[in-house]
Amino acid sequence: MGIDYIRDFPEYGPEPEPERPKRFFVLGRTADIPAGKIRRYVVSGLPVAVFNVEGRLVACRDRCPHMGADLSMGRLDGDFVICSWHGWTFNLTDGRCRFKDWACLELYPVRLRDGFFEVELPVGA
Repeated sequence: MGIDYIRDFPEYGPEPEPERPKRFFVLGRTADIPAGKIRRYVVSGLPVAVFNVEGRLVACRDRCPHMGADLSMGRLDGDFVICSWHGWTFNLTDGRCRFKDWACLELYPVRLRDGFFEVELPVGA
C-alpha cells in the first residue's frame, strides 16, 4: 500500500471519471454496530467503513485519502473519525478533512429498513 499520486494528490491527476451507476446493498443489522463503533465491510471488492455516530450510521470508502490507511481502524471523536496512521481527522457529516481541502471522504448514503442497514455504492466497484 503505497502512495497513489493520481488519487492522493488530485491536483496532479486527470479529469475525474464519469459517475458510475449506484444501488443499495444490504450490509448488516442495525444492531451490529453499537453507538461509537466502526465496522468494515467489503462489497464487490470495495472496502466500506460504517460508523455509528451517536445512533446515526455513516458510510464511506474504508481508505484514508492521505496515505491509504483503513479508516475502520481509526477512532471516533464525536462527528469525526481520526485516522490511526497519522491522525488526519475527517468530519463524518460532510466528509471534509481538517487539514487539507482536497482530502475529502466520499460519504455513501445509508438507509435503514426493517432492522437492517443498506449503503448506496457504485455498481461493479
